[in-house]
Parts: sequence; C-alpha cells; structure tokens
Amino acid sequence: MFTEQKNKFSLFDFSKYRTELMGLAIIMVVFHHLTLRTSVGLLGKGYMFLRVTGAMGVDIFLFLSGLGLFYSFRKNPDIKAFYKKRLIRIIPTYVLICAPFYAFKYLIGTNFDIKGFLLHLSLISYWIDGSCDWYIAAIIVLYALFPLFYRVMKNNRLSGFIILIAIWGLISFTVFLISPSVFHNTETFWPRIPIFLFGVYMGKPILDKKATTKNIVLYSAIVNILVLAVEAYYCLQGASVAYSFWPRLFYFPLCLSLMVMVCFMFELFRLERTRHLLKFFGGITLEIYLLNQRFIDIFSDNIHNLIIANIVGILLTIILSWIIHSLVNMVISKLGVMRK
Repeated sequence: MFTEQKNKFSLFDFSKYRTELMGLAIIMVVFHHLTLRTSVGLLGKGYMFLRVTGAMGVDIFLFLSGLGLFYSFRKNPDIKAFYKKRLIRIIPTYVLICAPFYAFKYLIGTNFDIKGFLLHLSLISYWIDGSCDWYIAAIIVLYALFPLFYRVMKNNRLSGFIILIAIWGLISFTVFLISPSVFHNTETFWPRIPIFLFGVYMGKPILDKKATTKNIVLYSAIVNILVLAVEAYYCLQGASVAYSFWPRLFYFPLCLSLMVMVCFMFELFRLERTRHLLKFFGGITLEIYLLNQRFIDIFSDNIHNLIIANIVGILLTIILSWIIHSLVNMVISKLGVMRK
C-alpha cells in the first residue's frame, strides 16, 4: 500500500532525481544518434519517430543545467569562482576527447588544415557554419550569460523571465531576418534557450520545495500526448521540417511533462535498480555526449552490420567515458580544484 506522500509529485523531485534525469537524457541522446534507419511498417515508423524525438534529451540537460547553475550561484555568487568551476567542468574533458579526433581529421595526411582544426576545436565553426559540437558551443555561451540571467530574475522572477524571453524572441527574429543562413546553421541552439531560462526561473520554487498543482501528473500526461501528436505531424513532413525551429521549440513542454511523470514513477515505485543505472550514466553524461556519435559513426562506416556497429560503438563509448571521467576527476582532485 503506497502512502499518500508517495502518490504526490513535488517540485523538489526535479532536484532530488537530477542525476537520474541526466542519465535518462543521455540515453535518449544516444538513441537519437543511432545510425539504424528504417520506416518499414508501423514498428519502423514508430522507431524512427522515437529516435527523432530522442533529441529532446538535450532539452532535459538544459533545464537541469539552468536549475543546477541557479543553486550553485545562489550558494556562492562569486562570478570568478563560478566561471572557473564551469570551465573546469567542461574544457579538460572536451579537449581530451575532441582534440585527437579533430587532429586526425585535419592534421594527418594530405588534407592538412590547421585553420579547420583550430576553428573546430575552438567551437567557432559552429557559429560560422553549424558544424562541430554544437551543445558545447551553446552551453558555454549560456554559462557566460548566466550571471546576467540570474540578476534579471533575482528580485522578480516572473517579470525577469518574461523580459528575457522577449529579448530571446527579438534576437532570434533579428538573426533570422539579417542572416537566414546563420540562423539555419545554428537552429539547434535558438529554440533551446527558453528551456534553459525556465530551469533558472524554476530554481527557487524547486529548491524551496513549493507545493504543486494536485493533478500535475495527469496534466503532464495529457500535455505529453498532445505534444507527441504535434511532433508526429512534423515528422511526417520529413527530416528538414522535423529538425527545424518549431518542432524543437515544442521539446520544451514535452521534456517537462516527461520529467514530471518519470519523477512521479520514481516516488511511486522506487525502482532502485533503474535509478542506480541512470545515476551511473548521469555521472558521465559529458563524456558520453562527446564520444557516442563519433564512435557510432566510425563503426557504422567500417562494419557492414549496422546493429553490431551501433552496439560496439555504444559499449566502447560507455567504457571510455567512465575511464576518461575517472582520470580527469583524479587529476583535478590532485590539483585541488573543485569540478562540480
């Protein structure tokens, strides 16, 4: 018999199960990066639809990042320390993983291109032509702007959030009008900003354990079904539409409603083993993100059987991610630097 408390959803559950939700998000991203393609029959179409919507895992990352940054900055509003922690969290792992890949692509063989190497490793190429690791390029910008977001929402969260959303809309529309090609190349970034801002906005009520609407889980299920129907419509229009601005913007309500339902399930059924597994993946999300598509693509290009290629790519990703995460943490710990 479940207690009344276990049948309720609390906003604090987003923080309580943050690592598990990060683990779920990275599994969705890996699923999205699979190179298996099929649209044969109802199952094939269903698989492709789920694979496309797996990109929503990035939006879960961004919401939880906004929440985590709010908590961290409120605890210690030292901007210098804030930036130092954020850079240490990303840069060593990013350079350790990506520098060898970019070096192999641009500095080895007859196609020696030092400019291409530097543009990609520095992430500048994303803002030029949309290539390289877009999430890292985007999150660094959001990290850099976070203290400003925090100040705007500090005294009046709702007014501040509305102002920031209005500025986001104005800047996005201006970039679209002035340079449609730049907007298109960076279209993975623009529709994801609101969910990050919402994570910052929700930081205070989540950490203050504010009460929620009684039927929030039911409402979330309804929203999830409705938005999935909208996403299905966009997917039927083809990849160019499914990966455009508006379908990605709809990931906002989709990922929020999914997180509510997942947290509710954790409270209701506990699911200890599932949570432990998700926690493991949630602790190495950055490493998995940087490695998974690279390995999956490499093995898919060199192994005829795509099922085996994807399995090998995923297994190698998990093993190497854990090793790299452990090594980087060990070095940082020895240097006496805080990473989290």
